[in-house]
Amino acid sequence: MILSFVLFFFYLTVFSWLLTKSVFITQTGWSKALIAGLFCLRVLVGVFHTWIFRNYVNSDMWIFHTEGLKESFLLLHRPKEYLLNIFDSAKTAGYNGFFRPENSFWNDLKSNLMIKIDSLFNLISFGNFYINTIFYNFLVFFGIVSLYKLFARIYDTKKTFVLITVMLLPSFLFFGTVCQKEGIISASIGILVYSFDDWLKGYKLSYKRILASVFALLLIFFLRNYVLVLLLPSMLVWYISTKANKTPLVYFLIVYGTCVVIFFGIHSIFPAINPPKIIVAEQAAFFELPRANSYIEINVLVPELGSFVKNIPIALKNGILRPFIWDSNKAKFLLPFSLEVILYEIVLLIFLIFKEDKPKILNNPFLFQCYIFGFSLLILTGLIVPVLGAILRYRSVYLPFIICPLICGIDWRRVRGILQIEK
Repeated sequence: MILSFVLFFFYLTVFSWLLTKSVFITQTGWSKALIAGLFCLRVLVGVFHTWIFRNYVNSDMWIFHTEGLKESFLLLHRPKEYLLNIFDSAKTAGYNGFFRPENSFWNDLKSNLMIKIDSLFNLISFGNFYINTIFYNFLVFFGIVSLYKLFARIYDTKKTFVLITVMLLPSFLFFGTVCQKEGIISASIGILVYSFDDWLKGYKLSYKRILASVFALLLIFFLRNYVLVLLLPSMLVWYISTKANKTPLVYFLIVYGTCVVIFFGIHSIFPAINPPKIIVAEQAAFFELPRANSYIEINVLVPELGSFVKNIPIALKNGILRPFIWDSNKAKFLLPFSLEVILYEIVLLIFLIFKEDKPKILNNPFLFQCYIFGFSLLILTGLIVPVLGAILRYRSVYLPFIICPLICGIDWRRVRGILQIEK
């Protein structure tokens, strides 16, 4: 136990120091103390999360760790098997069921990748899951900083608010700092959009940046492919409106109108391709899981336009507004997250009353992309996921895209004037 503590604080010190030496990180203008403090906070929240759920052996993070220990053994003793077993496909759908929610190689790949990552961490942590949290957050930190730097370009006079909303949102911290998919997906999105913005602005990208962006894209694709499917149209709107130098709303209507037509109409041209049926199958897979304490009733979808449209209001309620305070009767851990939702509702109210004269949300292509991307994923999550705990985890990835423009779009001078608070 003592050795584990010593090793934990040794690695924490070393990786904090490495971050303070990174040019990419120091370009934020943060002090070394702030960089190390933010990193240590992320690690400690991850450790706290791991400790809270230490007895939930069937949770994803513990399954990844348990299987990761087995893979670490294979790497040391049977490396050939370690390298090749990720390509094994004994599932019913094999390599053909790319979008299947179960029984396919591709569905298992997202978990297998996390297990492989954990197995590599185990080699230098000696199988200690709490120490693995340090390595995990070190890698993820660069992607989160990428997202911060992009928002800071837009809100260069409100960098403190950007820091808070990109680095310190409770759900984003809690679910993105433990060895699960959410932190990697968040970091990958951050790297991808930051590099994309540089490219749009005409900056020359180094080979390292290009490789990092391609790797980030592949991670999103393999870990949660529907995130990439929804990210790409929003980036297309961002690209077109930037090049045309016009308000993105018109291009949003054109691009997303076309996507809706393709989504619901392609089956009539190519019968083998049925996107609505894939979404229905994803929902059905959730229904087949054992009922969690935070289970909620949602309507069963059918692969038709009318069914999806009818259920969008319910999806918005579940994906954005829940958990409600009374949902904590289902599971006590929901209570702090319900208070977080109330806080965001207050922020929205303040924005509506005290927004800047010319808020950037509707006119800035990237910020517009943030909202169409974030809300499309919140709607999809609300449509197919009947478990509040899972909704919270999935939603945490997209919160900075929604909350940061809201808070930074508030005229805080007017708020201070109303509250009679001196600058």
